[in-house]
Amino acid sequence: MNRLETGARKQKRSMRIASRVTSVALEALFWERLETMARHKNMPLNRLIGCLDGKKPSHTKNLASVLRCYCMLEALKHPGSAEPG
Repeated sequence: MNRLETGARKQKRSMRIASRVTSVALEALFWERLETMARHKNMPLNRLIGCLDGKKPSHTKNLASVLRCYCMLEALKHPGSAEPG
């Protein structure tokens, strides 16, 4: 199995955000990226996701989409930090 196949597999995780439990399904590569970003910010993953949840636009309720967009925007800001294909 190659990196694209393993990275594209969805993983569903449950976490507590702002006193509520929620589940988010993301591809493994996005989870890895979010974990790395949380580590760099010295915060737990659920806290990073909670911050992003609080900033999501009012027209969307889809937290998974917000997290994917955040990962993409961060990758565009730091193009050298992405893994080469």
